[in-house]
Amino acid sequence: MRTMLLFISFVLTFQAVQAQGIRFVKGSLDEVLSLAQKEKKLVFIDAYTTWCGPCRAMTKNVFPKKDVGTYFNEHFISTKIDMEKGEGPAIGLKYIVKSYPTMLFIDSEGTLVHKVAGYQSAENLIKQAQKALSPESNLGAMRERFEIGDRDPAFLLKYLDLRYSMGDYSQGPVLEEYLKTQKDWTKPKILRTIYKYIVDADSAPFQFMVEHKDLFYRLYGAPKVGKKIQVLLEKKMNNPDVTLDELQAIYRKVYPGKTGEIEASKVRMTYYRRKGNRNAFAQAALNHFKKYPSQNSDELNEVGITFYENINKRKYLKKVIKLVKKSIELDSNMENNLTLGQLYFKLKKKKKARKAVLNAISLAKAQDEDYDDAEEFLKQIEKR
Repeated sequence: MRTMLLFISFVLTFQAVQAQGIRFVKGSLDEVLSLAQKEKKLVFIDAYTTWCGPCRAMTKNVFPKKDVGTYFNEHFISTKIDMEKGEGPAIGLKYIVKSYPTMLFIDSEGTLVHKVAGYQSAENLIKQAQKALSPESNLGAMRERFEIGDRDPAFLLKYLDLRYSMGDYSQGPVLEEYLKTQKDWTKPKILRTIYKYIVDADSAPFQFMVEHKDLFYRLYGAPKVGKKIQVLLEKKMNNPDVTLDELQAIYRKVYPGKTGEIEASKVRMTYYRRKGNRNAFAQAALNHFKKYPSQNSDELNEVGITFYENINKRKYLKKVIKLVKKSIELDSNMENNLTLGQLYFKLKKKKKARKAVLNAISLAKAQDEDYDDAEEFLKQIEKR
C-alpha cells in the first residue's frame, strides 16, 4: 500500500510540475484568436514538426518550467501547431516559417508582432516574449513607426536587424531608406550593412555593390562577394513575375562586355526552361552554343541530358547530338557516352544507342566506376 501511495504521489507531483509550465490550448487558429481577443492577450504559437529534435527538446525541457509557464500564462494565449498538418502549411506560408521550431507572437487580429527561430533556453524564451510585449522592440510597433515615416538612422538599423533575425528577408525597402540617410556609402560600416541586409538584385544597393565590388572584396574576399551576387541573381530568376528582358538587363549590368552577353544568353535558356517552354528553351540552347561554342565537356553533356529528359522534337534532338559528340571529343567518359546512347534511343536509332551505351560501360569498367545506370538502360534497349 505504501508503495502504491508513493507511486500515486509521484504521478500527481509529475502532473503538477507539468501544469506549472505553459498551458497550450487546442483549437483552430481562429478560435485561439477569438480567445485572445476576449482576454486581451497576444497569441504565442509553437510552430513545430513531429520530426524536429529541437522542437521535442523544448516541449520536454523548456515549456514545462515554472518561470516560463508563469510568464506566458499571464501574458499570452498559447497554442501548438504542427506545420505539416491541417492549418500548418498555410500558417507557415503566411508567417514565413522556414525552420523549426519557430515561435510566433501574433495579436488577436492575426498580425505578426514578433518571431524567433531555433531552440531557445527558458531564459531566452522569456526575453523573446518580453520583446513581443514591448512597444519599443516588437515587430508590430517598429513596422508602425516605419510606416508613419520615422527615418531615424538608429531606429532603421534596429528595425533592419530585427526583421533579418526573424528570417523575414524582405527588408529591402528599409535598407534603401536607411541608405538615404547616409552620405558616404563607401565607409566600412555602410558596406557591411549593405552586404548583410541586401535582398534584391533590382535595387540601388545591389547596383552599388556591382559597381564597387573591389570595396566589398577587401572586406569579404572575391569568392564570398561573387557568391552573394549569384544568390541574389538566382533569387531574381526565381521570381515568377520577372520578365526575360529585366533579367538580361540585370545580368548585363553585373557582367559587362562580352561576358555579360554570354550570361544574358544563358539566362534566356534558363528562363524558358523554368517557364516550361520546352521548344523555346531548345532553340535558345542551340543558338547559345552556336554563337558561344563551349570547350567544357561537362557543360555540353548537361545540355544533352536536359534535352533527353525534356525535349521531344526530332530536329532539336538531332542537333543536340552534335554537342554531346563534342563533349565526348573533349573528354570521353561513361556519362556523356550514356547521354549519347539515350538520345539515339529517343530517336529510335537502336543500333547506335546500343553501341554508345556499351562504350559507356566499357569506359566505366576501365575506370573502376559504377555503371548501374548504363547497364539498366542497356536492358531497356534490348527489350525494344
